[in-house]
Amino acid sequence: MQTRHLILRPLDKENSGTGHMRRLFRLAVELHRHEDMTSILAVDNPQYWKDIIPGFPGSVRIVSTQKLLADTDSLISPCCIVLFDQKETALKELQDFLRLGMPVLLDDDGPARAYAPFVIDSIPGPRRTKANQNSGAFLELPPRKREPEPGGGILLGFGSQDPGNLTVPALDFLSKEPGICSARITVTNPAAIKTRDHPNNSFQILNAAQSLREHLHHYGLVICSYGLTAIEALAAGAAVITIDPSPYHVRLSKRLGLQGIGHYDPARSTFSRKQKQQLKRIMRNPAALIESHRQALSKLDIKSEPRQESAHSRSAP
Repeated sequence: MQTRHLILRPLDKENSGTGHMRRLFRLAVELHRHEDMTSILAVDNPQYWKDIIPGFPGSVRIVSTQKLLADTDSLISPCCIVLFDQKETALKELQDFLRLGMPVLLDDDGPARAYAPFVIDSIPGPRRTKANQNSGAFLELPPRKREPEPGGGILLGFGSQDPGNLTVPALDFLSKEPGICSARITVTNPAAIKTRDHPNNSFQILNAAQSLREHLHHYGLVICSYGLTAIEALAAGAAVITIDPSPYHVRLSKRLGLQGIGHYDPARSTFSRKQKQQLKRIMRNPAALIESHRQALSKLDIKSEPRQESAHSRSAP
């Protein structure tokens, strides 16, 4: 049996989120279990990710891009596929890896997209060019375990790094909103709590080392940006409100029919007056949130029935 070889090239920049790295790391772990497949995770700063992702790198083979490109023959065999999961791959990087194997781009809308021989889109949204294949198989969506409950536990799911600095203004808004006690609120960015001294502070922290997708069903409402977390939250059964780091993300949110307040400029210290008013209207209209959840599931072709008993009464961990 011929052994198949894969090079996995994730988004490897610090403070750029962890979703792309986690996805390819999980894939590398799975590939390691197959005798007829070998893989290399092309990472330039493994120590950084070791401090963030539990079990990293484990049994996964890590090679820097510099070594990989300089010492091709001793590292990888012919008949190789190079899978990029970087959000926006530069054309030069695509060209550098061409001699190692056939490039495949995953959820990538960078300059290399127009030149890649094969492109897969798993996250819906407008792109520069059409994909060769649209497949949700790479999403690994969590099972649906509840119904959306805007009045339940609230998760601010902007990641442990929160590159758009979205947790702090959202936390400030929620702490001043009548009827929302801090015990309902959980954050994934511990630093956001340290920067704010709220009275009766009892915010909860979801450990950054945990896999977020496995905990989304504990929350009736997830506030996040458009992307993998938003889609996973919808699949798990939570209502979703988006606060987006760019106009591009705003367009994607609207296309999916999600309720949101648009683009937040990180240069500001708080939401604009218009954004605060919009967020109040959204929070006070749970029926509209539930309907947007239903419509988004339909567009994503995700079944709307919970696979297990509804978690209406379940509180956040």
